[in-house]
Amino acid sequence: MYAPVFCSPTISTVTRRWKATALRQGDWESWFQTQMKTANKKPEKGLYISLRMDGRVRGSGTGSPPWDRLAVALPPVSGTV
Repeated sequence: MYAPVFCSPTISTVTRRWKATALRQGDWESWFQTQMKTANKKPEKGLYISLRMDGRVRGSGTGSPPWDRLAVALPPVSGTV
């Protein structure tokens, strides 16, 4: 559910590698609204979503993502940048 972002030439290749634009943004907003109501959460702290490599939702929450925990859970991948 993402599309490549066409970035300014001043943005480095490394940075560009991690940028994406959501498709069907209204669907994502609706999904987040439903998740917030279900969990009785407020968006003031910010929201995040973590996706698996195949695009499925791994997790979501309020505030900043738990980067340490997410990094440890990443599957190994092969290839070069």
